[in-house]
Amino acid sequence: ACYVAMERELARVPGAAPQDFDTASEVLARAVEQHALRPGAATQLVHLFEEARFSPHVMDEGHRATAVDVLNQVLAEMPSPA
Repeated sequence: ACYVAMERELARVPGAAPQDFDTASEVLARAVEQHALRPGAATQLVHLFEEARFSPHVMDEGHRATAVDVLNQVLAEMPSPA
């Protein structure tokens, strides 16, 4: 849910909007290239998303709390909508 929230906010940034066919890494790369995000916290959020999606283990409350914290950092770094 945190990754989806980041994508929703990126959709408002010209040139950084995620495309339906993008991987999480491609979304991140475009957002960084367009200066919509700095790579630090956004990279951490993408890694958490990929872990949740592709690993066989269950994500726990600690993962969720980390994702929420990182999402808040990402959103704070994003430029304000024009």
